[in-house]
This record gives sequence, structure tokens and C-alpha cells, in this order.
Amino acid sequence: MLDFTHTQSKGVERLILRTQAAVRVTYESDFVSEATWNTHRFTNSQFIASFRGRSVQAPPLSFSDVIELGILIADKQEGSFRLQLKTIKSL
Repeated sequence: MLDFTHTQSKGVERLILRTQAAVRVTYESDFVSEATWNTHRFTNSQFIASFRGRSVQAPPLSFSDVIELGILIADKQEGSFRLQLKTIKSL
């Protein structure tokens, strides 16, 4: 499991992970953020393997293999953006 504590102006974001096991593949999961501190708990089954925006077959996600983490704004939201991270923990 992965815990992610953050606050942001309301919107949909995407958490993106890259692993040692599949360097060219990203594992992606959308989440809705609020203007207050929230903790999202992700399981590996919530992530979809993707390559250049398309779903692909890939090894199962293991959080212990993660080498890169990214966050992007989803749903083509426009306007100012602010994201504060408090914690990111692998459980």
C-alpha cells in the first residue's frame, strides 16, 4: 500500500509511478483532491499499466520497485494550481 497525504485546490490529479521492473511503462491512478488535508491510500490493483497513454500488459506493480513518482493535473483543468505534499509512505 501507498499512503499519500496532500492538499490542493479541488480537482482530479493522477499519480504516476515508474518501476525498475518495467522502466518504459508507467503505472497510473487518478484521485480527487480537496482544499483540505487528505490521505489517499492506494493499493497496487488501483494502478493501470500504460505506455504513451495506452493500456499495456506489464508486470504487476510492486511499490518496492518504484524508482520515480509523478503527479499531473487530469481532466484538462485550467487555471492556477497548487499542491502541497505532507507525506508519501509505502506501507
